[in-house]
Amino acid sequence: MAHPPYVSVRAVTVDFSMERPVEGLDECFSEFHGEASSFVPVVHVFGATSGGQKTCLHLHRAFPYFFVRVPDSVPEEEAAINTYMRKLAVSIDHAMDVALGQSFNANKHGQHVFQISLVKGIPFYGFHMKNACYFKIFTYNPSHITRMANLLRSGAIMGKTFQPHEAHIPFLLQIFIDYN
Repeated sequence: MAHPPYVSVRAVTVDFSMERPVEGLDECFSEFHGEASSFVPVVHVFGATSGGQKTCLHLHRAFPYFFVRVPDSVPEEEAAINTYMRKLAVSIDHAMDVALGQSFNANKHGQHVFQISLVKGIPFYGFHMKNACYFKIFTYNPSHITRMANLLRSGAIMGKTFQPHEAHIPFLLQIFIDYN
């Protein structure tokens, strides 16, 4: 009898912790920033398998995220978008360090943005017939999402106001949505 290629766990309780990355399990290096990751989120799922065996599953490489719409002022060329993404990440990192009372880049604990990628989707509000471009912002610490979203809304990032999308969804609920 063949075993299924997945693990099924009936979740009883779920939480996460910020841990030092483990080689082979975690994203130990941020290609986006070009530097080593200091801490990464690890999700802990406590429950039982379909066979009734009690288990604790550790889920690695799952990062919290939210979206912001790409400003119309950003040219559609790939180089311009990549430059803007890097500037946005540095600005978010800096604003978060100030908000948390840390000095910018003084230590590795000041890492906030793991990666930013470009995605397309139909805007949620209003009637739209075509896709719009969004930045999907992956962060390290799920506990910082609300503060980051508030900074984006307030205009503290790059002197512009951004409307974060899906920033209200708790990280653990995001895990259940994305990983079924």
